[in-house]
Amino acid sequence: MITVLAIGSNVNDRYKNIIECLELIETFCEIIDSSHIYVTKPMYYENQNDFLNLVIKCKTNLSPFDLLEECQQLEIKLNRIKEFINGPRTIDVDILYYENEKITTDKLTIPHPRIMERDFVKVPLSDIGINLYENEIPNLPVYFQFGNKSIIIGQKTILMGVINKTPDSFTDNDKNFDDEESFQTIDDMIKYVDIIDIGGMSTKPGYSLISIDEEINRIDKTIKYIKNKNCVVSLDSFRCKVIEKYTNDIDIINDISGGNDEIYDIIKKYKKTYVLMCPNKIESIYDIDEYFNKKITELINHGIFRFQIILDPGCGYNKKSIYVLKHVEKIRNLKSKYPFLIGFSKKKSIIDQNGTDFSLICSSISVQKNIDMIRCHDYKETKNVICFVDNIYK
Repeated sequence: MITVLAIGSNVNDRYKNIIECLELIETFCEIIDSSHIYVTKPMYYENQNDFLNLVIKCKTNLSPFDLLEECQQLEIKLNRIKEFINGPRTIDVDILYYENEKITTDKLTIPHPRIMERDFVKVPLSDIGINLYENEIPNLPVYFQFGNKSIIIGQKTILMGVINKTPDSFTDNDKNFDDEESFQTIDDMIKYVDIIDIGGMSTKPGYSLISIDEEINRIDKTIKYIKNKNCVVSLDSFRCKVIEKYTNDIDIINDISGGNDEIYDIIKKYKKTYVLMCPNKIESIYDIDEYFNKKITELINHGIFRFQIILDPGCGYNKKSIYVLKHVEKIRNLKSKYPFLIGFSKKKSIIDQNGTDFSLICSSISVQKNIDMIRCHDYKETKNVICFVDNIYK
């Protein structure tokens, strides 16, 4: 049987409450789709914190009343204390729909009787294909969290600094290949960036695969060093054995390959944030959008939530960088509820014949065009630029 549940939290660590709730739901239902997470103002009793809200679609073998019992037990396990009606709560789980059932009892009403008056339910429902609006769907703030950092999409640009643990890096003159040098860079970088992205294998044009052991050897000490720092850690790798080794140390998987079933299994099992990058060979706006549609469907079908996915349209070493920069707002608007990451930094296509590097200008334009996250090497200069542009545009 197919059922749709609404979930909300506005007490303590709201995101943690939701993740724990989803994990408990998975013990008695199979979650087959989820909405994004929204920040919503409280209704009915307004003198309380904002909520995080989402909906999920599930398969279940439970009857509607057994499902209700499980949801109520779940709320108890997550320490919901009902001081008064519509008051603050660690977690709230409502049954919105159960197949095409119509039930009216003192204990349970399906469909939920207040769906139509609640944008915090109707907007998430539209994400999973249930559109209850006759006209335009309202814009609610979309919430996204990775590690201990969170953003409201469109409010602040997130900066991702790069540590290349490779001996053939043309972006930082190999200075971070040495462990001690990388430690010093991290200690400075952490003052400016929100995320540090660590990679152990170059993927520049003509690159050669190194062994998995060599990739791990290059990044191991650096990841261990950064583990106890107050920073979100991203791992730039597309190899499952490398990724799985560091699942306890990283927050984000930054994968240029677009993923496969093994990587999807890791994302689902460890609830990691995933950067889905479009390959450089895909260049037109609508081909990029079609690629994202296909891969997002794959991820959702694999049990990964929409709010775990970051999109990167891919700015390679060819002319695609300029195309993406020119059209990025259109690409962004086609997937407006997902965070967008862009990394123009040091690409040959934005360095002219005289050696002038236009990375900072490209980052500035990206922020103006509503990009959420910038990946860069010149982190101090980029930080100054995005702070200045944020003050004007966000």
